[in-house]
Amino acid sequence: MKKYFSYVAFAMVAACSLVFVSCSDDDDEPKGGDTNPDVSSELVLNNIGRTGWSGNEDNGVLTYVPYDADEYGDDWQPYYAFDFTNGVCQDAVFGLICESTYMAQQLERLFKTGAWADMDDDDDDDYYDYAALRKMQSRLKKVTRAYDGYNLSDLALTVYRNGKTIYITVDCLVGKDNGTVRKTIDIWQGNDSDLSEILIGKWDDANNRYINNNIYGINTKYQIDTEFANNLLKKYMTTITFPNKTWAALMFENLEEQNEQIGDIYGLYPQAELNGRVITEDAVIIGDITKVQTLEIIAALDILMSQPFITMLVD
Repeated sequence: MKKYFSYVAFAMVAACSLVFVSCSDDDDEPKGGDTNPDVSSELVLNNIGRTGWSGNEDNGVLTYVPYDADEYGDDWQPYYAFDFTNGVCQDAVFGLICESTYMAQQLERLFKTGAWADMDDDDDDDYYDYAALRKMQSRLKKVTRAYDGYNLSDLALTVYRNGKTIYITVDCLVGKDNGTVRKTIDIWQGNDSDLSEILIGKWDDANNRYINNNIYGINTKYQIDTEFANNLLKKYMTTITFPNKTWAALMFENLEEQNEQIGDIYGLYPQAELNGRVITEDAVIIGDITKVQTLEIIAALDILMSQPFITMLVD
């Protein structure tokens, strides 16, 4: 793993767009080998070819292999695969081809039981970089101490396995055209920096509302409600509905830390509330932010929040 949980947590917190500053202002063991019968077997690979894009994006299978795939060594090789009909994505998969079936079984267990979030620093399995999880563990321990009745099994992730390949479905790209699929993956992989267009969620201009029904691939609803006066942003309220209270509590812990830092810098504290599995956040607005600028921010968050959580754990 090269990305730490602090990055993942920051990304989740960034969903709330805590502060807006005008540019004009001063500076249990799972069963092994569970496959998904709804996913085409053509998308579950046992080996990968060249890096980058290859295949048929109109009628057939299109694959993407990260350009830095060799940096993962022998542990696993990541890839994306898509099934297209008439240029529209029918199935989408993110997969890890592990060096052995045993490794795939272990990773499957970690993800399916939620054990990925509760691994000890002195564990000696050589297939996992435990240093990348220390910050996550610290925050999870705070959550379990502060909230009675919460357990790490709530953080289980849905994965499938076929032999030495484990994979997840990337549901946010199903139904999208080939151009949107390519652009989204290129942005996630750092090959494209154009974040000016909302690609995954929906913007309702009549109600000044953005909705994305499945951020991070964990069945979490993300809603932004805005208000404008004379084309300037006056209110930016975020509502995130998580699949359970543990996810919400974990992210609220990170949100509170960020709010303290923002308050120290700007003297204004964003107002966040946790109610069961729902987090609401009233962002701080400093200076004049136009509607166009607000939509640019939402477009960037649309892409960032849609990337499956599990891809950040193994990337």
